[in-house]
Amino acid sequence: MTQEQRSLLSAENIAALEAFEGEHASYFGKMKAYLDEFVQAGVEAGRFTQEEADTDLELALWYGYACNNLDTYESYYTSVQRMAGAEKNAAGCGTWYYRYAAALMYCGKLELALEYAEKGAKEEPAYPWIWLPVAKLRSHFGDIDGALAAVAKGLELEPGDYEFTTLKREIEQGCSLEQMEYHYIHEENDRELQAGEGDIMEICNKQQSIAGMVCNRENLAEIQQLLQASQWEADAPYCTFRFPLLGRSVEGVFFMNEAAVSKLKPDWVAEMLELVSKEDEGLRLRLAADGYGTTELSTMSFHWDESIQLLYYNPETDEHVSMSWSRKRAEEQAADMEADSGQYPTMFTLYLQDDDGLHYAECWLSQEDEEYEETYKVHLHKGDVGDLGMHQKLDCASLEEYQQIAAEFYQDFASLGYELRPEEAMQWVVVQFPVGPVDMSDFNPAQEDLELRDAAYHILNETLGWYGLGHVDGWEMGRSVDSADGRETYVLNLYGCVVDAEGSVGIIIQALEKQLDCSRMKIAIRGAGEEAYGLVYAADCSNTFSL
Repeated sequence: MTQEQRSLLSAENIAALEAFEGEHASYFGKMKAYLDEFVQAGVEAGRFTQEEADTDLELALWYGYACNNLDTYESYYTSVQRMAGAEKNAAGCGTWYYRYAAALMYCGKLELALEYAEKGAKEEPAYPWIWLPVAKLRSHFGDIDGALAAVAKGLELEPGDYEFTTLKREIEQGCSLEQMEYHYIHEENDRELQAGEGDIMEICNKQQSIAGMVCNRENLAEIQQLLQASQWEADAPYCTFRFPLLGRSVEGVFFMNEAAVSKLKPDWVAEMLELVSKEDEGLRLRLAADGYGTTELSTMSFHWDESIQLLYYNPETDEHVSMSWSRKRAEEQAADMEADSGQYPTMFTLYLQDDDGLHYAECWLSQEDEEYEETYKVHLHKGDVGDLGMHQKLDCASLEEYQQIAAEFYQDFASLGYELRPEEAMQWVVVQFPVGPVDMSDFNPAQEDLELRDAAYHILNETLGWYGLGHVDGWEMGRSVDSADGRETYVLNLYGCVVDAEGSVGIIIQALEKQLDCSRMKIAIRGAGEEAYGLVYAADCSNTFSL
């Protein structure tokens, strides 16, 4: 390596990064946080410039490694941003081209991903793994012979490799790019994935990340037309637009890229628009009663987990307040279930408290696309609160069949003493992160804080759900009520409605630390019927907390 190319990372820095890798669990979020802190501290101290950091090849490779392994759309987007500047120093480095092409692919930039994959194969043809994206993308764009030739090159370099042999079979079978990417590297883990086994949350995350690769232009156009969207800005990193609602122009946000938006069901989008139109007056009256004054809807955002966020604005006080709505929450609230009616909501959760602890059993209906053909699936999920439990997915031909399955499920567990948990018996947990200043005049947080919000919301909601604990009920971002040193501070608060607040804390910490920088995170809990939150965890060991 020449003097000009020598990395800013020292041997000690690299050893610290390698320490985040483990045999059973790797903390890629901590790895990324370490890199961010290293760059920020180095630039502020004058040890190097931002441009030098952006063009450093070794730094870019570590960023690509950490971000790509986080396996979220946001992390792939960050990978592209952090790696791009090092291209001028990447000559002969197949690893850089491999990681950069992979990040582009998961951001839906397929033509560009193929271009860089092909460049990488020319720069370092002896690097075996560059032939994986070359083969997949050639196949996606219809060059089957070229794809098989790339696989053959990979097998020449890595004889009998599981990834290449699997890819060869799928190319020959005419599988889609999403199908070719729905794999793990290691054969044992991959076989579990294909069988629908293994870590449930990882499977869900895998499915979500793949959704951002290939855009269904026809479905996207239908959604845009339904919204009457204007000023559409795609993939920056999210999709933003203006649309008419409630007699005025409202800001809209899909917290995903165009490819992922195109996988949403237009019927669900239409349902959300109808819901907001119907409930807007009541929501504003509730906000007025809660002391927020006269407000109007300013922003409506759509999320992958079939939840929406509504941002209301009071022009007199220049204040914003957010409200969330999710299908799961609404259906749980609608679970005013009468067993003899035979009508069961499309999701419900039952609980049992006995000498062995607290147990859950839940049943829900989903609609899934199998090669763009919509099918029903019934999910049965049971276990001890705080454990992932057992998950079974059943084929379902109709809503009527779901009612039969749900009735049997409910009756079986009700006979064992399981029952719905009333809302007044639920407990609360709030996860708080410090964020940068927020311009409250138009609610304009920094991009990295929006990415933090979306990632934390998703991780927390998935964690609470799959461990039988509850769900995320909302979030807020803005000024902190007070601070210990009198400075104006801003925070992100995520609220979870749970059955066991104290028992959720350790699980939440473990889930969030794997993917996010939690060095200044705080967690507070509130028991059923209590009014105040009590601080139970502060990563920085501080004892101050406010909402």
